[in-house]
Amino acid sequence: MSLRTSPRPLAAGIVALVATGGLLLGGTPALAASGAPGWSSSTEWSPTTPALKPWPSGGSRGQYEYYNAVLSGETLGPNFSVFSDPEDTFVLTMQTDGDAVLRSDDGRVLFSTGTSGDRNSLIVQEDGNIVVVDADRRPLWSSGTDGEPGAHLVLGEDGDLVLYRQNGTPAWSAAAGRIAEPPHHSLDTGSTLLHGHQLTSENGLFRAVMQRDGNLVGYGPAGAIWSTGTRGIGNRFVIQDDGNAVVYGADDSVRWASGTGGEDLTVALDDSGVLKIVDPDGALEWDSQTALPGSVAYAPGVLEIGGLLRSDDSAYRAVMQADGNFVVYGPSGAIWQTRTSGIESALVLAADGVATIETEVGKVTWSSGPASAAVGPFRLVMQTDGNLVEYDGQGRAVWSTR
Repeated sequence: MSLRTSPRPLAAGIVALVATGGLLLGGTPALAASGAPGWSSSTEWSPTTPALKPWPSGGSRGQYEYYNAVLSGETLGPNFSVFSDPEDTFVLTMQTDGDAVLRSDDGRVLFSTGTSGDRNSLIVQEDGNIVVVDADRRPLWSSGTDGEPGAHLVLGEDGDLVLYRQNGTPAWSAAAGRIAEPPHHSLDTGSTLLHGHQLTSENGLFRAVMQRDGNLVGYGPAGAIWSTGTRGIGNRFVIQDDGNAVVYGADDSVRWASGTGGEDLTVALDDSGVLKIVDPDGALEWDSQTALPGSVAYAPGVLEIGGLLRSDDSAYRAVMQADGNFVVYGPSGAIWQTRTSGIESALVLAADGVATIETEVGKVTWSSGPASAAVGPFRLVMQTDGNLVEYDGQGRAVWSTR
């Protein structure tokens, strides 16, 4: 008997738009797959680690090094298989009837792509998508994981078929389908956020998503807060070694840039949904509240000089001015203001919903607060009717300029 491997790799780039397969709880056994060759009793084995397992000494290696995995860019051709262990406890076979089937040694079918056709192949594309294609390389099934470049598919000793990201986290499994990346709130210098990936604030309420349409968008509990306004399939967000944060297109063209510079800068999404770029000492170099103003600001947060909220139709602005005055402007000029003054003042929205204007020495020159029954998280919204409104966590208006 011989362990079968793919006859050739296929170049990445196939776009798979079809549905994923299903987990099977029973059914007729799949087409019998070939067993593993001449395993040595001295072969070391880890019963729990989903490591890549090289062929044992003396075993047929085919073209690929590992018997339990399909690596990025590799293909599993018709009647070729991968194995969970030397005893063939679980086997994934690309059957000659066109279906990719995972079965146990007692004949149970655990997973199937549900595809059919002559000379189908299973490919782990270089973009991370697992695709079953027909003889003409037309996609018949996919895992929908095309935002995971460099991922590899491993058949574990527990029988689960798992696609692992380059960082070792699972992106997809036959048992669970798509698996979300573990949440992280920051990117270090040199890191990239690919489409379909996101930053999540430490409190779990906010996300910065590199969307498939090419836009980098910040979301809060009530919807979008800010965006780069970029478009393009295959866009990616990069914090470069020179400190500039850039949205690149698939053709490497610059679609948006923060214009920042410096060594060892970090991009982080804070607990009020603001995307910040800070230096190693924590000093602020750039933030989305100032550079990408939207209509919403969440508590706790600060609107520094020049920071503003802009209504969704761009007709109204609430601006923290350099003279210490916080002013709402409409098409015809100022329509509301705090009438405050003070060098280096800022609007502070506390976690309890209290809004204050504070000078750099901490003097409060204006304040407003919600009713005692209000609950967080609180947010200020510059509405399209020109009203600046504070809402509580239940969507109730608790303060407004009129």
